[in-house]
Amino acid sequence: GYYFSRRVTDLKRDSARVTERYVRAQARMSAVRSQVLLASVYVRDALLDSDPESIVEYRMKLDEAFTISRRALEQYEPVLASSSEVDRIAQLRDRVEEFRSIVLDVLGGDSSRWRSDALMLLRYRVMPKREEALKVSEEVQSLNRGAYIDQQTATSSLYSLTQQRIWTQFGLAVAASFFIGLAAIKRVARLEGELRRQQERDSRSSAD
Repeated sequence: GYYFSRRVTDLKRDSARVTERYVRAQARMSAVRSQVLLASVYVRDALLDSDPESIVEYRMKLDEAFTISRRALEQYEPVLASSSEVDRIAQLRDRVEEFRSIVLDVLGGDSSRWRSDALMLLRYRVMPKREEALKVSEEVQSLNRGAYIDQQTATSSLYSLTQQRIWTQFGLAVAASFFIGLAAIKRVARLEGELRRQQERDSRSSAD
């Protein structure tokens, strides 16, 4: 009984830890996605801004966005570190870095042509790299979600099996106690019957 009760407690604790890890992982991946999207907005605004001096502010914002994204990837911890998810995380790091390189390269060009070339630069250089990064981030989230669901399903099944074993063991213990008690009652009744018969014989002997 103690073993199974301890097992149930361990399962609940492990399940809570996995859930917490899953929520953190999804939050970190959402942070990566939001910062990639934000970076694309910053580069668009920089290309369309008529004030050339504003590029300094946009570069600072971009640097902050990519720093947050990089930190989120460094802190990312999947539910289950499967090889496919580890590979996807490495791929995402590469895609985000490629996106960052393209953004910096675009903003390193001739600023006098930014407004006239903005649509072309965004459509053919910035957006394709952004979409590649977003696609891989979605794949990572999907893998993490699938691993979490599989893990929780397995835990639920194990929890149910453990509960069944507890109740089975409890039922067997109750049944065993019942039969032991019943046997004891029968034995006492038999002994008391023999004692009464002996007393009757002794009474008859005394009367004779």
